[in-house]
Amino acid sequence: MAVSNPSDPLSEDFRLADWPFYHMNRAIRSYDTEMRRLLRSSGLDVARWRILMIAHEKAPVSVGEVVSQAIMEPSTVTRAMQRLQKEGLLTITTRASDQRVSEAVLTEQGRAIMQRVLKAASRVFHQAFASFQGDEIRALNAQLARVHRALEEPL
Repeated sequence: MAVSNPSDPLSEDFRLADWPFYHMNRAIRSYDTEMRRLLRSSGLDVARWRILMIAHEKAPVSVGEVVSQAIMEPSTVTRAMQRLQKEGLLTITTRASDQRVSEAVLTEQGRAIMQRVLKAASRVFHQAFASFQGDEIRALNAQLARVHRALEEPL
């Protein structure tokens, strides 16, 4: 006889508190709420924050790369990147080797905002992971990456 897994919604023993997605969603909601609060003073929202983080790490970055990394719709990314450019935080140019691709880099003002916002992100990180050791964070990241890869595979 198969052992019942209380994390499986079809299990007779299922409880919401045993469902990993319940806890992942709660953690993300708490993170988003706190980041929204902290970003407000910089005039940013979470979507534009994600784009700036990606451009900060991977510049120049294409719209397609941002869509993939930020897990956002292409139209949302395009509008947010255009807004960031109007605000003077990004410069968007056409890739020299492929005129179909738009790429973004942070401006000097964008880098200055990033330094301020990275401090806020660091505070949220320390609040969330104060009781974790480095190896626990690395293990959590690896486990979440496994979940992501599994969900990307067709059934």
